[in-house]
Amino acid sequence: MLILLAAALLRFVDLSGQGLWLDEALSVEMAQWPTAVLLTVDDGHPPLHPLLIKWLSPWLGSEICGRVISVVAGVATIGLLFLVARRLFDERVALLAATLLTISPLHVWYSREGRMYALLAMWATLSSLLVTRLARRIDAKIVAGYLVVTAAGILTHYAYVGIVAAQGLYLATRLRGRVRVAHGAAIGTLAAASAIVVGRMVLRETVWSPLASTTRGFDALALPYTAFTFIAGFGIGPPLEELHRSTSVATVAAYWPEVAAVVLVAATVGAVAVAGAIRDGSRIAYPLLWLVVPPLSLYVASWLTGIAFNVRYVLASLPALALLLAAGLMRRSPAVRVAAVLALVSISAVSVARDHVDPRYAREDLRGAAAFLETASGEGDRIVVSSGSTKHVLQHYMGHRSMEALPVRPVRTRGEAQRVVAETSRPDHATWIVLSRDWDDDPHGHLSTELTSNDSVRLEARLPGVRVYRTGG
Repeated sequence: MLILLAAALLRFVDLSGQGLWLDEALSVEMAQWPTAVLLTVDDGHPPLHPLLIKWLSPWLGSEICGRVISVVAGVATIGLLFLVARRLFDERVALLAATLLTISPLHVWYSREGRMYALLAMWATLSSLLVTRLARRIDAKIVAGYLVVTAAGILTHYAYVGIVAAQGLYLATRLRGRVRVAHGAAIGTLAAASAIVVGRMVLRETVWSPLASTTRGFDALALPYTAFTFIAGFGIGPPLEELHRSTSVATVAAYWPEVAAVVLVAATVGAVAVAGAIRDGSRIAYPLLWLVVPPLSLYVASWLTGIAFNVRYVLASLPALALLLAAGLMRRSPAVRVAAVLALVSISAVSVARDHVDPRYAREDLRGAAAFLETASGEGDRIVVSSGSTKHVLQHYMGHRSMEALPVRPVRTRGEAQRVVAETSRPDHATWIVLSRDWDDDPHGHLSTELTSNDSVRLEARLPGVRVYRTGG
């Protein structure tokens, strides 16, 4: 109970301190659609999460509702992981696994975000509890519960099929002839349905351009970066904005001391944990599949289709890492175990603190930008934004104001940047240029350089991830 209380405090404190970012605003907007539209629209998102927001927002408020769902799901995942770990190992391993997931900076991050990824991890952990029971005894009620939870996972996010694949592999090796025909048919039907759903999604999203970033696709470094964030979260190493602009060695090298420290801790703790975990033999089989299969399958899918691999898609595998580390560390001496936990707590403290107080790592503050524009701009002023996502979120907060995209997108040369400034300037009214998430529209920084150096342009506001310039008038 103390662990769950600590988890709740880490996730609930200052929950509305930062405004919505693009995907959260999209969730709020989707929840306002009619139920029939949510169930049928081809937007690349299953309907369960927006339906939950739709049903709960009258009591919680639409803007905070998604985040509250994530907090509850995040804390519930920790409790469920305790039960999974106790079933596979013992109560000491279960307590340590719950502790490690509680302090995980990546899990804290997504447990505070109004999207479906914390919920996805909860379904994965609940189904894991059922799978570990099925591996010991086939029971119709457990099979039915597993099918319901798995359907909920797929209706939350299509990436959940990676979890289904891991569980299918585990059950195939554990049951070996003990599955009754009815149970086998039910599980086989679910697997086939999952393949059809995901196949349809991949086919649709590879040809549906609005979901595809103009600059992102398959990245060979996505998997190593995911491993890094599983330990360090997003608050250590290069900020996400810098990585969106460039994933070069130079970008990472600028943060080499802290990156090296995390890699050293992760390698040391990992080696110590592996050396202890292998003594548990078959008991680590399922956590290992849970950790490895979903990221690898998504990585291969990204390579085959060109759709970007995102860390959030494999958050459902993070509890497995906490479980494997706990199992291995409990096999080591108390001194080694305490040193490893203190090292992980130190990394978590730095990462979570930066997410809260360091503007380089905070989500872009478009709520603050909207409040500034409401006060500083006049009715006849133009508002020009750097990307479709920026416009989408600003209009969520400033629905009555019209906004325009940059007249040139993307800006590839200094001449094009000068043209943007010239075409947006008007002598009679001010023009406000809002740059946020502009790595697609200004990939080389020419527009930023021109706005900074041009004497007719003034930087009026700088917020986390947002710059507001004024020209003309």
